[in-house]
Amino acid sequence: MNSTPHFYMCPPTHYEIKYIINDWMDENFKVDKLAAIAQWESVCETYEKLGAEVSIIAAVEGIPELTFAGDSILLFGETAISSNFRFKERQPEVTPMADWFSERGYSIHNLPKGIHLEGNAETILWNGKLFGGWGIRSDKEAYKRVAEIFDVEVVPLNLKEPYYHLDTGFCPINADTIAYVPDAFDSASRELVAGLAKNTIAIDSKEAQMMACNSKTVGDTVVVSTKQAPNFVTDVKALGLNVVELELSEFIKACGG
Repeated sequence: MNSTPHFYMCPPTHYEIKYIINDWMDENFKVDKLAAIAQWESVCETYEKLGAEVSIIAAVEGIPELTFAGDSILLFGETAISSNFRFKERQPEVTPMADWFSERGYSIHNLPKGIHLEGNAETILWNGKLFGGWGIRSDKEAYKRVAEIFDVEVVPLNLKEPYYHLDTGFCPINADTIAYVPDAFDSASRELVAGLAKNTIAIDSKEAQMMACNSKTVGDTVVVSTKQAPNFVTDVKALGLNVVELELSEFIKACGG
């Protein structure tokens, strides 16, 4: 894994739950704005303390989930593909995100309107290959275009409800280790994932719902986006890695980490 990653983050200035588009969201959940900002800042500070670079993308009023910045664009080197969201509620995120990266020299590509793809939330790089989730929010056909645009091998993985994005069920830890949720995949994809790495960590559905798979590795430290995944943390520590557990309860209300 890259020991000095670059994270792009958007503050939760306008973050709220205005609609229900996945099985883990609840219209009765209310976001504590001050807590959300504090939790978001703790992520930034943690990444920076571990030596990662963090760039801040401006929030936009009226676009509440822009704070989940990876969903609306897929980055690969200096090339990017704008997302085609399946739900109309999230489509306004695409233009401001594409504009931000275009202004910084990225080459922006668009997929045909009828082909859905939901950015870095669905497409994860590991050991030189892109793994792409499909079946719920994104279409398998999209990965043919991704492979052509980026000139990279793409391995599609078929997701099952309620695991709507790949990053809810698939989490590379390092070059030798993958954490994943067996229940997140159909039988063929589950078998494929289970055989990918020297070490595999199986995450149960309870800890997966707390967004354990939204964790990120920086150097020899795994930043876990919940304090409610004790089994996952134990398994990671058993590999000799450090762990930082963050409290991101406000973002878990929208099923994000």
